[in-house]
Amino acid sequence: MLFFDFVQMLPIQYRSGEETAAKLKEEIATYEKMCDDLEIDHFGKWVIVHNKELAGTYDSFELAAEDAVKRFGRGPYLIRKVSASLITLPASVLYHLPTDIRNPSSGSRMSRQKS
Repeated sequence: MLFFDFVQMLPIQYRSGEETAAKLKEEIATYEKMCDDLEIDHFGKWVIVHNKELAGTYDSFELAAEDAVKRFGRGPYLIRKVSASLITLPASVLYHLPTDIRNPSSGSRMSRQKS
């Protein structure tokens, strides 16, 4: 289905929710493939992934979003902050942590220290 953006008089391709979700899954997969390199070269920056490519890096979300809208209109595209990958610890590791780390209110020396 074809619609028009009457502010800019440009045709807009209508996408269903399923099409948009599928496209975003592709963009997320692309981000995950390049994540290690991004963490080395652009840690802490915001990135845009569009059409399975890195479309830009930015110092803030606002700058990334503004450029994404200018370049790609309504999307879809992925804007994500490059940060260290989440590490999930197994319950067995958490179980073996010292009590004062798991429960800071236990009254240990660590919980009484002031920053």
